[in-house]
Order: sequence, then structure tokens, then C-alpha cells
Amino acid sequence: MTPHPAKRPVFNHFLDQLPARLEAALASTERGYLTSVTLDVPMPDFPTPVELPDESIFWSRPAQGHFRLGVGRALRLAFAGVDRFEQLDQRLRELESDWSRGDDVPGVFLGFAFSPVQEVQRDWAPLANTLALVPRVVIDRGPLGCRLTFSCRADEDRDDVMAHWLDGAGAIVRAFDPDTVIANSAPIVLREIPGAEADWLARVRRALDEIRSGKLDKLVLTRRITMLTSRPLRPGAVLAWLGDRYNDCTLFSFRESDMALVGVSPERLLSIRDGAVLADALAGSAPRLTPPEEDRIAGEMLLKEIKAQHEHAVVVDDIIGALRPDCVSVSACQAPSLLKLPTVQHLWSQVHGQLREGVRPLALISRLHPTPAVGGMPREQALTWLQDHGETRWGWYTGGVGWLDGNGAEVSVVLRCGLLNGATADLFAGAGIVAGSVPETELDETRWKLDALREALAIG
Repeated sequence: MTPHPAKRPVFNHFLDQLPARLEAALASTERGYLTSVTLDVPMPDFPTPVELPDESIFWSRPAQGHFRLGVGRALRLAFAGVDRFEQLDQRLRELESDWSRGDDVPGVFLGFAFSPVQEVQRDWAPLANTLALVPRVVIDRGPLGCRLTFSCRADEDRDDVMAHWLDGAGAIVRAFDPDTVIANSAPIVLREIPGAEADWLARVRRALDEIRSGKLDKLVLTRRITMLTSRPLRPGAVLAWLGDRYNDCTLFSFRESDMALVGVSPERLLSIRDGAVLADALAGSAPRLTPPEEDRIAGEMLLKEIKAQHEHAVVVDDIIGALRPDCVSVSACQAPSLLKLPTVQHLWSQVHGQLREGVRPLALISRLHPTPAVGGMPREQALTWLQDHGETRWGWYTGGVGWLDGNGAEVSVVLRCGLLNGATADLFAGAGIVAGSVPETELDETRWKLDALREALAIG
């Protein structure tokens, strides 16, 4: 729901009062290296922005009514290497002791690539391999209501800080105002640049040879396609379309200048709240079909298919093994259920745990990532095979995106995404290869997954 015109005077009044409220909040707050102040916001419930500001981050769990939109950069931390999560955690420990904030500040946005040593490609350059950001301004709507959090560093000029904060608040209000979108009724024409499907099928066959030899149980191979559009894309429109159709998933975007990473993830890598740990196991797929009776039969066949059950069990067992050293208890569903998305349905299980006291979220992320759902099994042998056989991962695709805060973490695997840049979009999808996989069927699976973003681009 976007702001109703009759309510805009409320927003305007809030913005008029904002300078005085921020001055008062800042004056009454003891300054640290990083300082954050939070104000309640008189805004309605709205699911997604209609326009994404430059230098913005958006994250949402629509089914839970929770979203965050951050603009600007109060603090940016970038790391790479096999100890990237340890380096980041050490820096965050240092920051926590010198961060003046309340108990419920949104915290730190986190995004990271699949590989710890991967060089970020030119088009993805603003992302860095592993990136932690504290936005200048964040709107957070969740169980505690709707709030704006403003952050700054101690070395910043006070007048500059106020200017950045007011600009950020204005950008957030405009992001949810339908009048900020420039109408363009011209339909979008999409043209796909032919991909190297034959090369991908050949890699699937090589992967199957390795699996038949008994050296590996599973390998995940990924594809990229490039779409050219007849006019520049609007990332906010793409995001809104995805939000309407993937309500039970995680919606995310990262925008800087002309580049925007936009996507939707059905797979939660890790959620920690008050010590309770939750992770999704997602493996085994089938297309959605019409009429409904055929779709129901396809789902029932997926639940019974031996190949899919084996692929799913590998992922569940790996997640349990990764969580067990840091949890006092770990359990999983006895059997998977179906997660039905608009273009594909998956076998899905949830793994639950109770975190041991003192365990940091990044330590758990380091253990979990990459799961066999995006890498393979056994993990190290699979990652070595992928590297040796030309498997390219782009930017944060199959990495992670989410938030770390005082109450835990919420991080999803970066799937079903596109990198938008003007009138060009790179889209990404993958498939898990196990014993019994048929190369042409696995190629079809990547097409079903790519359809999510293809359809979104058509209205963007």
C-alpha cells in the first residue's frame, strides 16, 4: 500500500519537525565513534518502495510484515580472503564498544560473495567481496512499529551530518510516494543474448562423470543470461512486481549509481533471534504446471522421487552438521514439504537449533556457507572441482545478504536475482547435479528459475 494523497500532509509535517527533533536527540546522546539515534515514524504499512534511491539497501520479509530501507553510508567495511568473516567479526566487536545506540537499532547490513577469494567483476564493483554497511538513515517496520534510525561517525562535521540525515529522510519518504515515479507507458521489449547452453550441458556431463566415480555426491552448476531491454529498467518496479508474487520469500536490493542488484530468495541461510536458530534446506525442484491438477501431481511426484529425496537429504544433513558444534540442540523436519513458487516448486525443510551462549552469528555463517544447495558435497572437494572446471560465480550470486543486529541475524542466500544497469540485465540461476541427473532436464530447471526475473523485467 502506497501513501494515500490525503496522508501526505502528515509526512510533510513530520519532515518539517525533523530538524528540531534530530538536533534534540543528537544533543542528548553521548557521542561514540559511531552514533545512532532513533525516532518513531508516523507512516502507514507499505510493502515495497516504488522507487529505489541511489545508494540504497532494501530488505523485506513480506509475509512477516517486516522491511528495512537504508540510504547513504555512515560506515562501510569491506573484507576478502579465507578469514573474511573472522576479520569482519573482529572489526564489529571493536565497533560495538564504541557505538552509541539504543537496544533496537537495525544494525549492520551484510552482503558477501560465494567464494572468499573471488575477485569482484567490474559490473559488480560497488559490492566488494564481503561488505558490511551502516546506512546513514534506515526505516525499519517490524514488530515494534515503524521507526527511522540516523547514524553518523564522530569525525563528521555536525552540519554535514544534519544535511545528510535530512536528505536521507526525504529520499525515503519519496521512495514510497507513487508520484515520484515518472510514468512510462511504452511496453518493454526484451531480447536475450544467446548463451552458451552447449558448454553448460557439457559441464553437467563432466560433473556426472565425477559423481559416478564416487568422488562427489553433488555439484551445483550456475548459468548467466544477459537481457537487453528497449528502455532503461526501473529497479523499484521490478522489486514491487517480485514482492507481490513472492510473499513468503526474502526480497532484497542493493543500488549504487546506475547499478542495482534486485532479487528474491526462497532460502534462508540463517536466522537467529534470542538464541533460536533457523535455517532452510532447499533442494529438489519441479516446474509449476497448469491446470492445477497437473501441478498437484507434479508436486506429489517430486515428494516421492528418489533422486530429489537424496539431493534434499544431503543438504539437510550438511546443515545439521554445521550447526551442531555451536548449538545445544539441533533438529529437522522428518520429511520435506513443498514450497510452491510461481514458476518452480521445491522440496523444503527447516532446521532448528538453540545457540550456545557466546556464539557469534558470523561464526555460524562461516560454518554454514556454502551449503550443498549452492556448492556441492563433500564441500571442499566440490568447491575445488568447481574452481578447476570453470564454474564462474558473479558478484554476490549464491552468496548471502541480510542484517546483523543486537538480537541476532537474518541472512538469506542470494538467488533468483538480476544485476540491472540501464537497459541491460544479467540474470542468474543454477541447478544441483546428483546421480541420476539428466543434463537437458537440469537446463530446463534453470529456465524455470530464470523466468521469475524475466517476467519481472517485462514490467520494469
